[in-house]
Amino acid sequence: LGAWSEATGYPTTGRFYQDRLWTASSTAEPQTIWSTGTGTYNCYSPTTVKEGLVLDTSAITVTLADAQVNEIKYLAGDTSGLIILTSGGEWLGRASTAQAAITPTDLGFQKSSTYGSANGLIPVHAGTSLLFVQRDTKVVRELTYQFGEDRFVAPNVTLLSEHITGGGVIDSAYQQGRTTRIWYVREDGQLLTLTFEKAEEVMGWHRQKLAQSSFGQDAVVSSIASTIDNTTDNVWIMVKRIVGAEDHYYIEMFE
Repeated sequence: LGAWSEATGYPTTGRFYQDRLWTASSTAEPQTIWSTGTGTYNCYSPTTVKEGLVLDTSAITVTLADAQVNEIKYLAGDTSGLIILTSGGEWLGRASTAQAAITPTDLGFQKSSTYGSANGLIPVHAGTSLLFVQRDTKVVRELTYQFGEDRFVAPNVTLLSEHITGGGVIDSAYQQGRTTRIWYVREDGQLLTLTFEKAEEVMGWHRQKLAQSSFGQDAVVSSIASTIDNTTDNVWIMVKRIVGAEDHYYIEMFE
């Protein structure tokens, strides 16, 4: 029986990093990461087929060693290493030196913090930072590397606006332009925006109020996404509006 099957489940997240395809978190092994061989994205063999040798290009399988089982939610590549976000903390996988590639004989995985990531919310890359929603869905954190401490830290970017996320957020999107904006959808259908310019130390939250229907009911946003049109990032939402006393769902794009 292979690592993946209908009985044991299949990986729920993946990422290309250092010319390998990394996948993680099956039903039976929620803390395990599988990597293909270097440049061979469909080969998970840990050794050469004929000689049985472990090469630097061979596939890798790693199970995170922790005090409790925390499901891996998301993988991300960074110049400092492979970032692993789980339901119970944030990890960094890398070789013995920052310049070296991860290999079967040169790798290490360390836990950086214990905040945990929300289920179903993909983190947003903004410049050199990775913004993720904490597992309570009410706190947004910025995962960033501190060279002085040689580790990742995750400060709270909702600290000065703790009320802004309400009962929690359910979706997010990234928009780049004259200013960087990260959009969030609250569980009550309200729309939030975070203006984020890390180099200038600018972080500002604001709520986007959509026009009400003729009956006075608020529009309810259920999801958000962004697409790139040449040099412009377009932001799209799926929104419910009441028209003629009936619910209508629209796909809309901001001008």
